[in-house]
Amino acid sequence: MCMLCGTEKIDEFFEIKNRGYGSIFDLEELKFSFCKICIAKYNIQQEWFNEVPNQNGDYKFENYIKNIQSMLKNGNLVESIS
Repeated sequence: MCMLCGTEKIDEFFEIKNRGYGSIFDLEELKFSFCKICIAKYNIQQEWFNEVPNQNGDYKFENYIKNIQSMLKNGNLVESIS
């Protein structure tokens, strides 16, 4: 099920894993599922989820993922993959 609109069709999975100190997702392993309509509508990029920290240890796309989490429909939870 798409975690944003609730449609049964899932076109792509996005995962966050292996992030360490400096990440708001430190030590978390999460899996998100979205349909292609929501991916296009919200301009969701795989780069946000596969990101490595810059030379200062910052993850520049993490706020985008937090914004997506705040939009989840019908109480859908992000699936833990740990």
